[in-house]
Amino acid sequence: MFRHTRSNGIRRAVGSLVIAGGVVAGTLVAGTTSSQALTGAQVVLTGSADAGVGHASSGQPVIFNFNVKNVSSKPYNLNLIYTWKNVTVVSVLCVLPNHSEINPDGSDCEPGFIPPQAIDQSAIVVRVPNNAPLHSTISVTACANQFPVASICKTVAIPIN
Repeated sequence: MFRHTRSNGIRRAVGSLVIAGGVVAGTLVAGTTSSQALTGAQVVLTGSADAGVGHASSGQPVIFNFNVKNVSSKPYNLNLIYTWKNVTVVSVLCVLPNHSEINPDGSDCEPGFIPPQAIDQSAIVVRVPNNAPLHSTISVTACANQFPVASICKTVAIPIN
């Protein structure tokens, strides 16, 4: 399996910042799953809060799942970048289409080339801070990108009760 070097990851990250103006964002309601495809893109990105979690409480862990499906007839060089709001990251799990887990690059998953019609899975385990304000929300955003194609992003948010 082809693995990216740190310099390739940095170049892609810088490229991602350059094309940030082209980012397409989507929002999901907790416990639901939705997909979003970007015109000209080769992937469909879905995301959800695990186990149907619809509300979070202070101090509790929450798992967010994201899947990227390569819907093209060619391999897709995937880089999945996570960002989050009002949470602390506990762990990031990156799972290849062959069901092997790989180490994340910081909080990003860089599985490399995803075969046609294959699905790359990942999850991010977060914890709601003990001092989280009531009636606010927590969220995790995953952005799948392949330089120079603009990113496609999915945000999953749930309220704090």
